[in-house]
Amino acid sequence: MTIVRNFSISTESFPAGDDSVLDDCIEPGTYKLLRFDFLTHNAGNVDCHIGRPEDHPNLFVFSHSHGHFHLRDFNRYTLLNTSDQEVVPGFKQAFCLMDSERTDPDAPRTEGRFDCGDQGVSAGWSDVYSSGLPCQFLVIDGVPNGEYRLLATTNHSRIVAEDRFDDNSVITGLRITGNTVSQVPLKWHPWQSLEGTLASPPSTVAWGPNRLDSFALDAGGDLKHTWWDGSAWNGWESLGGPVASPPHAVSWAPRRLDVFALGGDGTLQHKWFDRFSWKGWESLGGTLASRPFAVARPRRRLDVFALGPDKTVQHRRFDGSNWEAWHSLGGSLAAPPHVVAWGPERLDVFGLGTDGSLQHAWWNGTTWSQFESLGGSLASAPWAVSWGPNRLDVFALRTAGGVAHRAWNGSAWTAWQSLGGSLTSPPQAVAWGPKRLDLFGVGAGGVLQHAWWNGSAWSQWQSLGGTATALGNPVAWAAHRLDLFALQPGGAVARRRFG
Repeated sequence: MTIVRNFSISTESFPAGDDSVLDDCIEPGTYKLLRFDFLTHNAGNVDCHIGRPEDHPNLFVFSHSHGHFHLRDFNRYTLLNTSDQEVVPGFKQAFCLMDSERTDPDAPRTEGRFDCGDQGVSAGWSDVYSSGLPCQFLVIDGVPNGEYRLLATTNHSRIVAEDRFDDNSVITGLRITGNTVSQVPLKWHPWQSLEGTLASPPSTVAWGPNRLDSFALDAGGDLKHTWWDGSAWNGWESLGGPVASPPHAVSWAPRRLDVFALGGDGTLQHKWFDRFSWKGWESLGGTLASRPFAVARPRRRLDVFALGPDKTVQHRRFDGSNWEAWHSLGGSLAAPPHVVAWGPERLDVFGLGTDGSLQHAWWNGTTWSQFESLGGSLASAPWAVSWGPNRLDVFALRTAGGVAHRAWNGSAWTAWQSLGGSLTSPPQAVAWGPKRLDLFGVGAGGVLQHAWWNGSAWSQWQSLGGTATALGNPVAWAAHRLDLFALQPGGAVARRRFG
């Protein structure tokens, strides 16, 4: 994950022999700069080990200013306005990955292991590039006074393998006034209409920072698509059909999208975008009776789940090269399953049992478990989320009213707890970073409701306004960033964002 801090503005001159010029970060001249510390933090539970530059010459470039090898184009900075549009073009910075700071006080190692000769970042540690180093800046010549957002992303090109890439970006609010800069709180922006005439809430996915793709059905069963390209929303386009269920979209790489839906004949239908163009619908077979739920994992892997006519969970997997055969995971569920992956070889499947209990099965990298009951008295399908390795949080409506919550804390399941609230739709949650959860649902009158966990306590519910008939999945494409999508009366989609 990414941490930025220690912001300042300076005017500096760079002669031809300056280190930043030698590293091709800037042309000779005088510039107004925004400087800041950049931390590449390993928030996982295992070390990230890259190795020696001489063993991976394709990954590294020699830095004349620093006198050692850096990973190519590892981090990226972009200054955005408050409408998410680029003000200063993104700058790609090469980095040496090493243990500079023990950021997490509970990190297993008390002394750093990695340096620029053998690169990596230990679990709980960070590589720190302080604001005064060569190339550690953005040029802000001509940028007017005002409020902005710094978007900073580590491992931007995904050259380093990770369990998850969706927590590698961070959004920070800044106010620029002359030669001073200060951090400002982020906020909820007003509701925005994305228009459309749709019959299902949208399924939205981010394949990278500041990129969103939303999919929904129209009344005729055709798949509709709109997208935010970093500067504007594009109009809804038709991707054909018809299909018989709302879509579910996922992404396992930049500019890669996979969309799944139930066909009218009970088969799984699949359509995908592969960097440059959409491919036609293909049937993946099966005998299904519910909307599919898909999970994208590293190394081009996809897992799709749905209920069969006998209420068992059916599963099909793409192993990176081929689709494997359908197989049954068993169970007896009263609603479609919800699935989450907290590691590259871990999948957890949750569902509403026919007796109103929470049902759970998991893949440990080798075998599937049997379904177990986690109890509870639930009135809706569950929604699960993971904010870190070996962490799970599950939410559903209670038969007694309000939202029920149960968590796996890394070693045991906590007791059920009530989070209160008065929702008319099942809750949906998202995690934008370690020890942070945001929970949403539709309340009376179609008003969106929101509660959050800050790592130590749950907030009270707050109203986000709006008029929704159904809620699409919330999306967090950066730390401190949330995007909500709701279907409105009449079929238009509304969006509200925090950041």
